[in-house]
Amino acid sequence: MPSLSMKLIPASYVEAYQVILDNPKVTRMTMTLACPISLEMAEARRAPLDTDKASLFRMGLFDGDVLVGEVGTFENEQGNHEIGYLIGQEFWGQGYATAVVPLMIKAIRDGGYDGQIDAGVYDDNPASLRVLMKNDFAPVGKSNVYSVERRREVSGLLLRHRP
Repeated sequence: MPSLSMKLIPASYVEAYQVILDNPKVTRMTMTLACPISLEMAEARRAPLDTDKASLFRMGLFDGDVLVGEVGTFENEQGNHEIGYLIGQEFWGQGYATAVVPLMIKAIRDGGYDGQIDAGVYDDNPASLRVLMKNDFAPVGKSNVYSVERRREVSGLLLRHRP
């Protein structure tokens, strides 16, 4: 996918962003989102993270000029950087998640972070588990993480990147 890029989401894309986010099949695999997602919520979410760490970010995932999803990083409870991604449902199964994980790792490293990189996946998301395993992540433990969409803790795995 030579035209794949991660960048801040321009204001002109907020409606497309809202459509991607306002889908319970997408948000149920995230920790922090729940439908309905209003246009105002999408607008607020597209703003850059308030951090001085270049290795922490939330951006749009673009294929050329088409917004296909969102990628981001945060500091997890272990103090490591954790990656997260969501792909719009109409783009599922096209290799976007598999292709963007190495770009995210490179961006984290280019941002000056040299520690562990983790990822979490719910037990009922085998596609994302396959994406992470293909990108040299290995399970390091079980986790129970609250899902806002599901309104409960959901069991899953914590994975760590093997450089």
